[in-house]
Amino acid sequence: MQKVITQAPPATDQECAQYLPIKAFFEKMSLSKEVNPYSSTFSFMPFIEKMREKRTGIHETIGAVDSTIMEEAERNLIAFSDPGKLDTPEKRQAVISMLFPALFFEGQMGFVSKPFTKEFFYITPALQELFSSDDWEVEISGDLIKGKMGSPAIEAGKLILHDFHGQQIESNSYQTMTFRHSKTMLERHFKINVVLDYVKTTPLNTLPPLNEVQIYQLFQEWGNEQYWLENFPPEDFSFEGLVIGYIQDVTEVEVLSRMKEMMVTEVDQNVDNADNIRQQLSGMICSYLQMPDVVFGSVPNRDFKYATLASWSILGGLPTLAQFTKGDFCNDSTYGKTMNDGQTIIIGDLQQIKQPGKVTSHLIKQGYRSLLLAPQRNRNGQIFGVMELASKQPYRLNNQLLGKLEEVISLYSLGSNRWIQEMDNTISFFIQKQFTYIHPSVEWKFQEVTQQFLLSPHENGKAPILEPIAFKNVYPLYGQADIVGSSQIRNRSIEADMLDNLQRVQKVIKAFRKQLEFQLLDIYLAKTEAFLHRLENGGYVSSDESQIVELLTEDIHPLLRELNEMYDQLPKEELREYCDYLDPKLNIVYRKRKDYEDSVHELNELISNYIDKEVAKKQKLLPHFFEKYVTDGVEYNIYLGQSLLQEGNFSRYFLQDFRLWQLMLMCEVTRLVEKNKQNLRVPLSTAQLIFVYNNALSIRFNMDEKQFDVDGAYNVRYEILKKRIDKAVIKGTNERLTLKGKLAIVWLQEKDRTEYLEYIDHLLQQGYITDEIEELELERLQGADGLKALRVTVAV
Repeated sequence: MQKVITQAPPATDQECAQYLPIKAFFEKMSLSKEVNPYSSTFSFMPFIEKMREKRTGIHETIGAVDSTIMEEAERNLIAFSDPGKLDTPEKRQAVISMLFPALFFEGQMGFVSKPFTKEFFYITPALQELFSSDDWEVEISGDLIKGKMGSPAIEAGKLILHDFHGQQIESNSYQTMTFRHSKTMLERHFKINVVLDYVKTTPLNTLPPLNEVQIYQLFQEWGNEQYWLENFPPEDFSFEGLVIGYIQDVTEVEVLSRMKEMMVTEVDQNVDNADNIRQQLSGMICSYLQMPDVVFGSVPNRDFKYATLASWSILGGLPTLAQFTKGDFCNDSTYGKTMNDGQTIIIGDLQQIKQPGKVTSHLIKQGYRSLLLAPQRNRNGQIFGVMELASKQPYRLNNQLLGKLEEVISLYSLGSNRWIQEMDNTISFFIQKQFTYIHPSVEWKFQEVTQQFLLSPHENGKAPILEPIAFKNVYPLYGQADIVGSSQIRNRSIEADMLDNLQRVQKVIKAFRKQLEFQLLDIYLAKTEAFLHRLENGGYVSSDESQIVELLTEDIHPLLRELNEMYDQLPKEELREYCDYLDPKLNIVYRKRKDYEDSVHELNELISNYIDKEVAKKQKLLPHFFEKYVTDGVEYNIYLGQSLLQEGNFSRYFLQDFRLWQLMLMCEVTRLVEKNKQNLRVPLSTAQLIFVYNNALSIRFNMDEKQFDVDGAYNVRYEILKKRIDKAVIKGTNERLTLKGKLAIVWLQEKDRTEYLEYIDHLLQQGYITDEIEELELERLQGADGLKALRVTVAV
């Protein structure tokens, strides 16, 4: 798992932590100038009073002998209640062992001290051994940097609130400290619990009452010692008794807590900080297990060519990991069981495997002996990665540890899954922003380049360069189904609408003129009749449309509406009928042209959907890049080649198969059009064209145009020819190459002709075409001479 943001995050407490040798730390604590502001006395009396209360409460439920024993213990304790009499460690240990036997469990760390001071009355042997060790360091952060172990003012204030102001507040407290072994660097976390049950608070003056607001404000100022001292002046109180401290090893709980925080909050991190995060995680896991020799890593079970960038595998860094494919992992005797089947694998000794796979063999070469692999699953139960733990000691990892590791594995899976989701979202947003729509067949390449860009570290403060997205040595297949005579049909429909519009508005103008002496109407009537005369005599040109529309919408219609509102004698019903006949959005007659445009849309959709369906079938056979353009018909580009494949191999046979399939596809498109054209408002036919280009070329994504273009000056010739051949005519005639119901194949090399004649023979035998097969030479096109073509008639 790695982390990605655009700039480095602020340093965390973990990163700012300092470590001091434990001896130096306690010397620093003892030399601290911090003074308890309250009068404090060490005494056993509060403890004795607690014993008396308990003895009184249970006197009736215990026997006389037991009561006598308790009374005798109390008398003996009172005899030693003066701490001055306990002038040797042995005497102190004897008394403390009698009072607090729990502190003498084997290895128990604890202490007894004077209230709110650093004066220890007694320290258990286990804690004394830790204090005097040369092997441990203390993490110094927060109040520990200031030499503080809790605030005496606030701790005393809590007792005062509890004893004199009726606040049900937990007077006991705790603090967590982190110790690090100076040699193994393993951490241990300890919780220091401080018990104040045996501290008696005595008021020295009359205490003023505190209202709810004042108490609330105290809690609001939690941590402000000065504020608490102002409310509870030291001269008003004294404290007597003893404080018990016992220390728990909470390493496992603390490590899990820190991991949870890291997995939940540190999804977005700078890639430059990724190694540091991995080291933190590795250190946490080693501390959790108390095994300094265990190595932590992970491998994503994703598109492996770019997943190496997001890997922390124990196999090694990118140069090492790049030598393995996803297949190497899936087919490996160990990793495969986890990646494919989701099994948790524990191997005591890798050297005992008889036929290790490529990946496992690399681990053995690195000296690893013991291995644990755990699957990482997302919310849907899919395996998205493998968590690795390994040791160079044989039989170091076993099933007993697996139960202990379940929560660690779960937390790491949670964080990894969050990171992958975040990364996928980042990549998708980046692709949408930089590349717009991307065909699914090449999306992997865009993801690869995007991950390379996002996960590459910034060198010398400079952002990495976005790698060009290009595919080399690909073979193009171009085809089109062009609507025959679309320009003429469009012009005829526009002409019909304009003629209809002018005839109708002419009647309205004449009707208005009869009822109103408004001479300007005569001018507009003359213009209308001039356009009518031209259209009725076949003199329509394309520029007439804009002039007529401007005359109608900018001059005639506004005038007619304004006059209609001003004069009641005008034929309002005639104007209303005319306006209802107009298109409400365009404000002109839009009927024949709409029929044509709707027919074109329906036909394009019919052809486009069919081609999409057939291309999707071929994608399953061989992934390829496909793009189409819809205008007056449908044209498309298909590119095939090894560089377009994320996995698998490409051969010439695939190119031949796609060429034959393309011929069959275009025959079916022709049949589809002929079958459905009568269902259109304007019957339309298409002419089919295929361009055969036998040389491989390169395509590159154009960042400005957000599309793929052929790459290189030589390959531009392909684009030029492709755009011009649909206008080609047969040499020595005016006949267009592309005709309705026919399929034309333009070729450049004789070997292409031979290949396609073989395909045509197959189409003839299968009934796709008739036996009307033409070999044609084309008139010279700009930039191309000597083009030839084959043309066949599709059997419908």
